[in-house]
Amino acid sequence: MSEDDPVDEPFGNGWSVDYPVEYDPEAVEEVLSTEWKRNLLVVDYESAGEDARNKETLLIQSFYVSLVLFGLLLDVGYRLAQQEEQLALFGLSTLGVVLFGLLANWSVRYRQGRDASWDRRSEIEDFVKLADPDVLRSNDSKFKRLSRTGDGTYRVDEQPWYEAGSIATVVVYAELAIGLLWLAVAVWTGTSLL
Repeated sequence: MSEDDPVDEPFGNGWSVDYPVEYDPEAVEEVLSTEWKRNLLVVDYESAGEDARNKETLLIQSFYVSLVLFGLLLDVGYRLAQQEEQLALFGLSTLGVVLFGLLANWSVRYRQGRDASWDRRSEIEDFVKLADPDVLRSNDSKFKRLSRTGDGTYRVDEQPWYEAGSIATVVVYAELAIGLLWLAVAVWTGTSLL
């Protein structure tokens, strides 16, 4: 092995690799960093959509929980009203106000988180559309709202119904309405106790 033979000694000065003359390390670094940024955008896009869908599922499940809880409290309240237990009915209705207030607060926060996730996804789509169309060419199936036009550019499709509103608004208003109903019962029983 001689010092002049690059095949026998790929590490000419000990730690660096001898590349051909046309090799440009800055160009390779730029390509690698661009690919890394693209992959990061795609992963961020996918995780934002997954997070939004998970929060939507939790909102729907909270609606079912609120319906079951409402039915249970209504049954107990009806029995207490039949037995003319005004103090117990007042306590039950106060509990209903607190529970449905907490459920509505939880639902509002999850809805805001879901909306933020959909907004993040839209931001990424807008950025990619304007700044880096190469990401679109390699990941067409992941960027669902972007459609390729005839001249090779991309346009953003309308926001799907599940991003725009869905059942989350209904869930929040239903929980608030049930909470207000229990508040009315609490006020009514409270005034009859006085």
